Amino acid sequence: MNDFIDIDAEDTRELVQDRGEPFAWDKAHPCPCSQSKDAEDESTDAESCEFGCENGFLFERQTLRAGIVAIVTNYNKTVYHPDFGRVPSGTADWIGMADEVRLGDRDRITLTSDARAESVRELVKRSVSGDYDSLAHPAVLRVLEVRRGTTAYTRGTHFTLESNAQDSRLKWLTPTRPPVGEFYSIEYEKCPRLQVLMDSLRPARGNMAGLKLVQRLKLTILPLIEKGGAQ
Repeated sequence: MNDFIDIDAEDTRELVQDRGEPFAWDKAHPCPCSQSKDAEDESTDAESCEFGCENGFLFERQTLRAGIVAIVTNYNKTVYHPDFGRVPSGTADWIGMADEVRLGDRDRITLTSDARAESVRELVKRSVSGDYDSLAHPAVLRVLEVRRGTTAYTRGTHFTLESNAQDSRLKWLTPTRPPVGEFYSIEYEKCPRLQVLMDSLRPARGNMAGLKLVQRLKLTILPLIEKGGAQ
């Protein structure tokens, strides 16, 4: 008998539909640059690769059919970071239907519901060049406050937010902005981001007909991206 047969696959589908949550899925693809570099060299990043990869991988946002959800549980581990306070760290459990979304090695998941939004307060150093300041987290949902001392800045008047799965930054619109090289504080809400653990991949479980339907695996909570405003 197949060890991965799951006679309750359709019951699991109902459970996922009932208790699941929305997400965005970024498929990982090996970057062309990884074929030309030393296999032991793991230094490839967006700054050294002409394609802007991360550790030899590019990520492509997938289009999901309306209503696709998955269950993510045990997302409750945190550590203390000196700049950002309590931040997520560790792993979470994933249950999804493989005929809807079949996750692969290095794929990334962003939890997009407002209920998952995490508040972050960060000190950002005003860039010495240009109108943009990078934030430590990608996938920022909304900016709650930007302030330097007693001076508050307003989104839409003084700045706009540009954010996606790989990067987030403020664009300053007017001369009314923090001085170059000076720090200011920003509070915002961002989406949790997780990645498939390589050693957690296993065959999807099937139903009595042998169809591979249920995928259970571990996701690792992605750490802070130490760049730009994280200095």
